[in-house]
Amino acid sequence: MDILQACEDLANNIASFNASECSDAEIPKEQIQRWQHLFGFTEEEAIKELRSWRADFGRTSIPLLAWQEIDQEKKSLGYNKEAYEYSLSSRWLSRQAKAQNHSSSSSNTHTQSIYLVKLEGSVPDAAALQRLAGLPILPEIKTGYGDTTELFAVVNGKDKEKLLANLPMGSSTTIISISRACKDLSRQSAYPTLGLDTTLPQNRPSSPIPTHQTPQPANEDYPVWYFFYGTLADGDRLGRLLGPNHPVSLTPAWTTGGRLGTWAGKYKALVDDFGGGKVHGHGFLVQDKEAEDALRYYETGAYEVVRCDIYLETPEGGNMIKGLTFRYIGGNLEEEWAL
Repeated sequence: MDILQACEDLANNIASFNASECSDAEIPKEQIQRWQHLFGFTEEEAIKELRSWRADFGRTSIPLLAWQEIDQEKKSLGYNKEAYEYSLSSRWLSRQAKAQNHSSSSSNTHTQSIYLVKLEGSVPDAAALQRLAGLPILPEIKTGYGDTTELFAVVNGKDKEKLLANLPMGSSTTIISISRACKDLSRQSAYPTLGLDTTLPQNRPSSPIPTHQTPQPANEDYPVWYFFYGTLADGDRLGRLLGPNHPVSLTPAWTTGGRLGTWAGKYKALVDDFGGGKVHGHGFLVQDKEAEDALRYYETGAYEVVRCDIYLETPEGGNMIKGLTFRYIGGNLEEEWAL
């Protein structure tokens, strides 16, 4: 685009700017649904991007005469003039590039992202969601209790995108993004383990590991010991989180290969210490997947589940067991200290 065209676009966009169109209440439902369908946004994302797009005076603009030449073709694909302009913009292309780069650098991001899809309207039941998202099996269903009982299906990021792409034009559904700690324990190596770089030759298995020698704990092992530090080492808080069906009994313990810091000014975070640092906390025996899921949702996607050695401090003396803990992966720590 040359500078003259850019100036003309800027002038036209300023002249047509209507502040009321940038409020949630003034964005027609049809427009929100259109952007969900075309660009794979959730309802919240569509509203946010529409507001931001309309407030951008430098946005891409197509002359009305040029649009009239192609409007029938583009409307058949679901576009109106505004949505088509957005699809040509550097803003949208940049979002796509970032999404592609993120996907390339972190292949399991979509798999680990978790969404709840409310079963209503165009997605009335699990079978409809399975068909629209192309799922090989029926999705897991969760029940929400409030003034009424609601049913939600659990899907990952890829499933969510397929669902939005295949929803009939003009329809929508409620999608809630939730975050939980990743748990992806390798069956063929010690990855991931606190304080252990499993990419180093000396830490890699020399040959395929037989099934009966799978590194412990494995993904499906229950009950399983966890090492807790910070808020999860508070028995009262842990009891409220897990509920009455999961009695709480914490055992003083310590682990190696880590060090503690904080993030967001208040949350404790355990990270690797390849020098063999020692961290004190408590051991807790997680009885089943239900309890573990509650812990993973509590810790959010800022953490991941990793293997570690837990040294229980019992009256009989130290007792080392193979267990798990939550390692921080959310970014730079604001403060660090050694224990």
